[in-house]
Amino acid sequence: MPKKEIKRPSIVTPELLLQRATLKGISSLKASLQVKVYNDGDYLGVYPGSLIYKQPDLLKLSLYAPFGITVMEFLYKKGEIQIYIPAKDTLYRGDVSFRRLLPDEKKLLSLPHQLKNTKSGYLLSFYNTDEKIYPKAIYIFSENTIQWKGLELYRGDKKVLKIGINELQENLPTDFEVVTGRFRVRLFLKDIVINPELKDSLFHTGKASWVLPLRSFGGWHKEWP
Repeated sequence: MPKKEIKRPSIVTPELLLQRATLKGISSLKASLQVKVYNDGDYLGVYPGSLIYKQPDLLKLSLYAPFGITVMEFLYKKGEIQIYIPAKDTLYRGDVSFRRLLPDEKKLLSLPHQLKNTKSGYLLSFYNTDEKIYPKAIYIFSENTIQWKGLELYRGDKKVLKIGINELQENLPTDFEVVTGRFRVRLFLKDIVINPELKDSLFHTGKASWVLPLRSFGGWHKEWP
């Protein structure tokens, strides 16, 4: 399918930009994955995987070795991140400061925010009401097309998570990178199914003998809980 040309409107507003970072009409999805993993710049390999998502705050990503053996499960559930490593019989978990995977336009726009047009594109920064020096999140958009290009999350003056978007299907990222600490992963989505019926009970990880704080997970950013 040829890509539809997107022209930049004459007036760019925060409201207009956030519309490019929401998945209107998508309440759930599932997809197959190909995931490339890097640690400290070293290529660790490519893994097949699967992803399921349900609005507003449920996401599970699973990576597999040959013969379908689970290598890792990543779960985001209502403000908590869990990483399960079966080979180590270990679960890492911790709360995070963001409670939604995708922006709630009304809630975000009720926060102090600032829009800048820079060489990197449009930067839309949001601040906590009690902390107006450092942003909590920065959404990045192309200057020419105003397409969503990335997201950065902060704790104080520390950038703890960066997402760079390479390809979109409508507003859905289908080729994107996630960087935190020493880890960088590039994800490719395929076989996408929009709005499947997904029960909440699907969003869980395996049980582990050892439960550790998220910051103990190798390569995870030290600023995380």
